[in-house]
Amino acid sequence: MQIPDWAWKFISVLVIPIMVWAIATHVAVGQHDVRLLRVEQSQEKDSQKMDSQKDMVGAMQKDMAVMKNDMQYLRQDMNEIKTLLKEERNAK
Repeated sequence: MQIPDWAWKFISVLVIPIMVWAIATHVAVGQHDVRLLRVEQSQEKDSQKMDSQKDMVGAMQKDMAVMKNDMQYLRQDMNEIKTLLKEERNAK
């Protein structure tokens, strides 16, 4: 039994669009995979950058604590100098 000509035309009309749709879907999935990979890499870089910035902030906080302590000693020394100068003025 031979398949009529109109049946081949009907099948070709269905098969070609389905093949084009399948290929387009495959390409779109590949593009989404690439985008997802880029986002994951970007997230990893940002995470590493954030960790290094956290370390920098921690180091700055330690430095600020040391500076605060030094400033307190300076303030005490200045107050002692002021009291010595006042005593000298009063003694004259």
